[in-house]
Amino acid sequence: MDLNELKNIQDPAKRRIYFAAMLSAECVRRGGQRVVVVGGNALEAYTSGGYTTGDTDIVSDKDVTEDVLSGWGFRKSGRMWYSNELDIYIDWRGGTVVGEMEPERVDLDDGLTAFIIAVEDLALDRLRSAAFWDDKDGLMWARTLFRFKTEVGEKVDTAYIIRKAEAEGFVALAERALKEAGIE
Repeated sequence: MDLNELKNIQDPAKRRIYFAAMLSAECVRRGGQRVVVVGGNALEAYTSGGYTTGDTDIVSDKDVTEDVLSGWGFRKSGRMWYSNELDIYIDWRGGTVVGEMEPERVDLDDGLTAFIIAVEDLALDRLRSAAFWDDKDGLMWARTLFRFKTEVGEKVDTAYIIRKAEAEGFVALAERALKEAGIE
C-alpha cells in the first residue's frame, strides 16, 4: 500500500491506523523507533468507532518522524502535522509511551503492522483524566476498555492497574472501574 491508496479507504479510523502502520514502517526503515498510536485514535480502534476522534496521537522519534512526514508532503502547525489531501492529522505526543506494558501489535493487510498502546495503559490514562482533570467520560472509557479486553478473551492485568493507580493516587477510581466492568 502507498499513500495514494490510502485515499481509497473510506473509513477515516481505518485510514488513520493504516497510515500509522505505514509511518511506523518507514521510521523503522530509517533507523528510528516504531510509531505507537496513543490517545483518542487508540480508543477509537479498541472501541471499533464507539469513540471518534479527528487526529492520530503518536509517540515516536521526533526527528525521524518529522523527516518522514515532511517528505510525504505534510505541513506542520504547532505540534500537529497534517495532510489535507489525505485528511490525516498527526499529533506527536513525545518519544515514549506512558506505561510499562508492551503495545498491542495489529497485523493489517499488505504486510503492515500498527502498534497501539496497551489497553491497560490507555485505561489508566483515561482514569488519570477522570481523577485529576475532571474528565466526566474518563471512567466510562476505562470501563469500556476493560470490557473490550475481556470480551475478546483476554485477561486484564488487574495487579498492574492497581499498582499504578495506588502509586499515582487514584486507586479507588481504578477499583471502581474494574468492578463496574465486571472484573473483581
